[in-house]
Amino acid sequence: MKFLSRKKIKNAAIKLSDANFHIPKFLNYSDIHSILLLFEADDAEKNLQVKKIVQILKADGKKVTAIGCPRNKKLKTDFPIFENLTIVDKSQTDFFEKPRHSVFKSIDANKFDAMLDLSLNENIPLQYIALYSNALLKIGVRKTSFPLYDFILDIDSIVANLKTDHLPIDLLYIFNQIIFYLKNIQSCDEKA
Repeated sequence: MKFLSRKKIKNAAIKLSDANFHIPKFLNYSDIHSILLLFEADDAEKNLQVKKIVQILKADGKKVTAIGCPRNKKLKTDFPIFENLTIVDKSQTDFFEKPRHSVFKSIDANKFDAMLDLSLNENIPLQYIALYSNALLKIGVRKTSFPLYDFILDIDSIVANLKTDHLPIDLLYIFNQIIFYLKNIQSCDEKA
């Protein structure tokens, strides 16, 4: 089933890319006001990191909508509750792991300046959400060969260039790398 799910989303990504479904708009961090945050909802440690990331973004004046999707069928731990959080589990996806219409309906009700996908592993429901998101700028970690993001963080290259193996590659590290690059973007695009 995983093979079919991967093939289906890859075909959808290529089709949408060819149809110019999404025209990226590169924005500096200060120009971003609303963020769709995607993450893997797995364990208590990651959950607390997501909560901290949301707090940082809100302290910077950003409106945040967070969507988590467990890699396993059910979360083993409780999730810290915060405003605008949705957990998409297997019951909210179809046979090919595409989220149901109700999930997309809640996302489409908002317009996002940026989408940050902090997942490190292939998570097909999150990939569908990233693909169909209406965010002006889509940012994520390289996990696939097909087009999902406008700005890609290549963790494998970062790890290969690190002088130490002791630096943890976790959600906060990924988030800090993305924010660093966003703060340094000098965009020629018109303001949103």
